[in-house]
Amino acid sequence: MQAFIITAFKDQDQLVKLIKSLNENAYVYVHVDRKSQAISMDELYAMNLKNTYIFNKYRIGWGTYTHLLAIQDMIRMALKNPDVHYIHTLSAQDMRIVGWKELEKRFADNKNIYMTCTNADDIPKKTRERFVKRIVTSRGTTRRYVKRVVNKMNKTYRRFQDKFDISWSDIKPFKEIYKGMIWCSMPREAAEYAMKYAKRSCTFMRTLSHVTLPEEFFFQTVFWNSEFRKDIVNTNLRYTDWVKRHGSRPAILDESDIDKIKESDCIFARKIDVEISKELIPMIEDYVAGMDELK
Repeated sequence: MQAFIITAFKDQDQLVKLIKSLNENAYVYVHVDRKSQAISMDELYAMNLKNTYIFNKYRIGWGTYTHLLAIQDMIRMALKNPDVHYIHTLSAQDMRIVGWKELEKRFADNKNIYMTCTNADDIPKKTRERFVKRIVTSRGTTRRYVKRVVNKMNKTYRRFQDKFDISWSDIKPFKEIYKGMIWCSMPREAAEYAMKYAKRSCTFMRTLSHVTLPEEFFFQTVFWNSEFRKDIVNTNLRYTDWVKRHGSRPAILDESDIDKIKESDCIFARKIDVEISKELIPMIEDYVAGMDELK
């Protein structure tokens, strides 16, 4: 069976719809941001969602190390189940855009790792600075006074690096660094390798805790510097529009995206919003239902 790893912060109704679109035929693991006021853990537990495991261990802010920790925890949970043979990471704003039979067929014996993957030397300077310029800590917090102190420390440390022209070209112990989106798909063997590496390499994980958006460097760097390099396919199979729209980049999708979604070779679309995407959501649902009826 497949496992779906979901991190969630808002849109409880959309989260539940996403879970129900997956949990009849797969295992679903959900981490709800502890600072979320839009999702009720009590209500989610009361639903007794099939094959679904929900927890809210971490407070997660943009660019924080805790997002990576939450995803790693859920992957480890999935790997405890011997039936899981393939794992996908998702946000709660994703939506399945292929029929279930097609999804099962595509990943039944698939050994590929689907993720965006770019050498750090080839990414824009501003993006590269997420690891070239370090921060004191990227652990998230919602306590205002602590957050102010941490932000001040990070800014002071950044000014210090700029003043004395200090930068890093590696994420120890790796010299060759790769970046991509955290939203990806991988076979069990690859996930096991990444989790074992994270456990035994304190240096790597400790260094990532001083990097902005560390989750965008973890899988890409680990896999590219291993025998799994040959299995990487440089696409994450998520339909995404990177043009800013509806106040968001990537864009929040709407009904104008339906044709592009259908023409894509993707398995999920993101980002979906219950209000902005309200016309698109039923279009996708009808399209997916029709795909299964044709099988």
